Parts: sequence; C-alpha cells; structure tokens
Amino acid sequence: MSAPVPIFVITCDRLTVLQRALASYRRELGDAIQLVVHDNGSSYPPMLEYLTRLEGEGVAIFRTGQRIQDVSGLDRVAETVSAWRGRAGAFEHYVVTDPDIELVGPCPDLLDLYTHLLSTFDVPVVGPMLRIDDLPDAYPLKERVIASHREQFWDRVPSRTEWRGRTVLYQE
Repeated sequence: MSAPVPIFVITCDRLTVLQRALASYRRELGDAIQLVVHDNGSSYPPMLEYLTRLEGEGVAIFRTGQRIQDVSGLDRVAETVSAWRGRAGAFEHYVVTDPDIELVGPCPDLLDLYTHLLSTFDVPVVGPMLRIDDLPDAYPLKERVIASHREQFWDRVPSRTEWRGRTVLYQE
C-alpha cells in the first residue's frame, strides 16, 4: 500500500461544513488519505473543541493564530504544506482544499483521477470547482473571491474527457 495522500483543509470557524467535509473524505477515501487541518485563527468555542478532538483522533492541526484580513494571507497554507513535508517526509501528491468541498460519493478512485489529470495535462494542480454560493456575508473577501472565481472558472465552458468509462468535465 502506498503512503496516504495528505489532504490540507483550510478553515476558520466553519465548523459545520468542516465536519461534513472531513466525514466525506473519510467515508469516500478511507485509508488512502491523511487529514491535515490548516486553521486560520478560529475563535468559535465549539470549533476550538472540535479541532482539539480531531487532534486526539490523529488529525494534524496547524494553527496560524490569526485570521486572514487580506489576500496576502491566502498563501499561508504553503507554510503548513512545508511543515508537514518536514514532519511526514516526501510525498508525491497532496490535496489543498476548503472546508466547503464535500465529496458526494461514491468516489473511491478520485485520487487516481487527479493523478491521471496531473500526468495527462502536465499541470501542477488539479481539483474540484470551488463552491462560491455559500460564502458567509461576514467573510471580508467574499465579493473579491466570488468575482475572481467566476472569471477564472465558472464563466468558462468545461472540456470533456473519458476516464474509466466515465465522462469527466475539466478546465485547463
């Protein structure tokens, strides 16, 4: 069996969606993954309790201790990936995602699909479309993120490819 693929989940006080997402990753991907939570300054007491419980279950939690206030803070997850690489050793692929990316199964071969797309298109990154219709109004970068993702992804018509007898929609 190959080493588990680390999944870095970026969050800040998004308890309910994080719980659903992590449950879906465990359910759909099982032992093929290692969960790593990158927390951007959560302060909501139930969220802090949940993060502590996750640590007790073996989930790595990286706490930045501060909320993201501008776009420059969005890249802090790279520090977590580097720290994890130092702790866990080398890994070929990894996943970075937001807490509102829930797997709606069954998708046990999702990581195989991502590996296929990485090699087929010789790109450094693959992933699902980011959901933008559920961002809370209190999120300071809400409008900027929505505009950016619409322009970059949602307003483009996807291409199609066949993989393992299924049609997969993608964008380069």
